[in-house]
Amino acid sequence: MQFHACTMVATARRRCPKHHGIHQMQYLLILLLVLTCSCQSEPRYTYIPGQGFTQTLMVSPALPKNRDLRVGEWLELKATRTTGPWQRVKKSEDHAPGCRWTEPPPDIENEMQSSVRWHVDTKDCAVFNIPGLHNIRQRLVRFTRPGQYRLWAASSGCPPFDSNVIEVTVIQADRGSSGQAEP
Repeated sequence: MQFHACTMVATARRRCPKHHGIHQMQYLLILLLVLTCSCQSEPRYTYIPGQGFTQTLMVSPALPKNRDLRVGEWLELKATRTTGPWQRVKKSEDHAPGCRWTEPPPDIENEMQSSVRWHVDTKDCAVFNIPGLHNIRQRLVRFTRPGQYRLWAASSGCPPFDSNVIEVTVIQADRGSSGQAEP
């Protein structure tokens, strides 16, 4: 009778060569993963604000067509951030304090409305939505009273900065229309 290290019973002997190949493959994959992770080094370059660096954050409301915004009605907010130029420098030569990135940030970032902090001049009259999984980038606001409101956003840029200011006029809702449907 032939003895195999991985068999103790006769039925296991038939399955051993198949499992032996799978175990070898698993060990090989783990070895490759360990080697790949250990070979990664610190980035040699960083990206810092270059000469003439600017950053802007433009916000805008998606106002209802041909009518005013009503109390309790959701208003969609949009934001676009631009930054640059970025300068690539050797990490060993980067001694300046401030912001730095391992990859250059995009020049234009659209759909940033859920990545900025929103502000309104009258806080007790505005309700912002909380983006969910199905609408991760959507940002909405509704107002509880009629009036003139100023909104803006703050970006955690380099350094942090504010957007332009938008003004929104909210009128009383029509009778029989609450306008408070969930987003």
